[in-house]
Amino acid sequence: MGQSLAPRRSRLKWVVQGAVTFGVVVVLFAFVIPTIAGSSYDRVWEVLADISVGAHLLMFSVWVINIVTYAPMLVSVTPGLNNRKALVGNLSSSAVSNVLPFGGAAGVAATFYMYRQWGISVVVAARAVLLSGIWNVFLKFGLPVVALALLATIGGMTSALAVVAGVGALALTVSIVAFVLVIRSDLLAQRVGHLAERIASWLTRLARRPPVHGWVSRLVEFRHDSATLVKHCWPMTTMWAIVYNLTQFGVLWACLVATGVDMSPEYMAKAFAAFAFGRLLSAIPITPSGLGFVEAGLAAGLTSAGGDPDAVTAAVLLFSAYTYLIELPMGALGWIVFWRAKRWRAPMRTVSTVSALGPDAGAES
Repeated sequence: MGQSLAPRRSRLKWVVQGAVTFGVVVVLFAFVIPTIAGSSYDRVWEVLADISVGAHLLMFSVWVINIVTYAPMLVSVTPGLNNRKALVGNLSSSAVSNVLPFGGAAGVAATFYMYRQWGISVVVAARAVLLSGIWNVFLKFGLPVVALALLATIGGMTSALAVVAGVGALALTVSIVAFVLVIRSDLLAQRVGHLAERIASWLTRLARRPPVHGWVSRLVEFRHDSATLVKHCWPMTTMWAIVYNLTQFGVLWACLVATGVDMSPEYMAKAFAAFAFGRLLSAIPITPSGLGFVEAGLAAGLTSAGGDPDAVTAAVLLFSAYTYLIELPMGALGWIVFWRAKRWRAPMRTVSTVSALGPDAGAES
């Protein structure tokens, strides 16, 4: 009896989570965003209807460049992967993540499945997911710092942005120092693990949850498995992570241009600050990829910077369409390519770090 109730409870849990997520997204887009921006959807639709074909081509072209630039970053941390497979895998797993509440875990599972079908071992796939996630976190913390520098240059600094940038700078510094210490030696990895366990256990006690265990051994194991690869790949990984984030801001820039927002140098800097804050909001797990929260943050930042409310709201909707909605059909296409590309399949094997760092590593097959 208990076994038959478990699947029902699990399905009910997913239904409730999906309903809550859908409700939050509807409230954010229908009420919160236009209220924050001070816009009217009647006027927003008029702005969208007036966008030229050339502007649509510009937005689509920048989006394609943005998607393509993520593949080399994945290749740099995944021995045995090439750019075509990385592109297909990223689009496919992103689509899975975007259609499920708390869908990050499902996206990771999809990535693992595809990598294993391509002959990439579980260890290599797990390390790749972890390293790419770490670099994404570094960039999320680092973007507000860059925005702070730009605003300080043009004199557009505000106390709120200074606080966000300051928190980002502190978080970036702490995370990079901790990462370097873990990679440097077993002893330092153990010390970082002990400190992280104490902090996490203190937080779990506040939430009346049991303390955490095993982080020390996991960090040491991560160091043994990743140190050599990190020492070789971090320049390329960092470069492509920066390029990806800049081209994603390029998508937002193209959307603002398409809706007629005046993109002066001062407004560009403020728009970049809004984008940086929006990247932080994407970590909110209530909706897939922070959908709705990111757009609300962008609408608030872009209108407070002086953008026309209706044009800004239209640009934010376009940005959401290009960074979220369009990934659904493209992800479906990615799955079709994955199933049809039988020649990409390979027996599951362990790809060594040393061999993968040779001259043929990451080459197209």
